Amino acid sequence: MKARSFSHVGITVSDFNQAVRFYWDVFGCPLVGVADTPPERVRTFFGVESDAPQCKIGWIRVPGGGVLEIFAFTPQRPPVPVPWNQVGLTHISFNVRNLNRWHD
Repeated sequence: MKARSFSHVGITVSDFNQAVRFYWDVFGCPLVGVADTPPERVRTFFGVESDAPQCKIGWIRVPGGGVLEIFAFTPQRPPVPVPWNQVGLTHISFNVRNLNRWHD
């Protein structure tokens, strides 16, 4: 089997609306879909133990290709620093133009 293209990357965020605004304001990536996950699926699929767990999922389209799939859970675990040499996702990267002009 050969990959045809990049599809998506999943990111768990602490504030759903703030993440959507960031990717729109900084990169021009629109939110193209939103779903609220039923509590039973949050428990069984994602393994979040709580009386009433919640998960909002959003799909943010990156111009020219892939999708950022953002997850916002309740309850949340606090963020933990990830060492670079730990196996797992370390970063995502976009190709952009005029970065210095934007920064200035």
